[in-house]
Amino acid sequence: VRIKSDEELNTQWIESAEARKLLGVSQKTWQGYRDKRIISFTQVGRKIYVKRADINKFMADHYINAK
Repeated sequence: VRIKSDEELNTQWIESAEARKLLGVSQKTWQGYRDKRIISFTQVGRKIYVKRADINKFMADHYINAK
């Protein structure tokens, strides 16, 4: 079994369900993020895909430091 590098993981496309799970948000919140273009995504037919790196960037941008 080959372990993927961080670079390979960050360029990986994931589906909406996995993105929602990683962010811990509801389907309605996820739809709002897409409608407001908060997180970049691509749509093929009815399927929505997002890069794992974009999810990580979103999380880092919303990081709150402890005191």
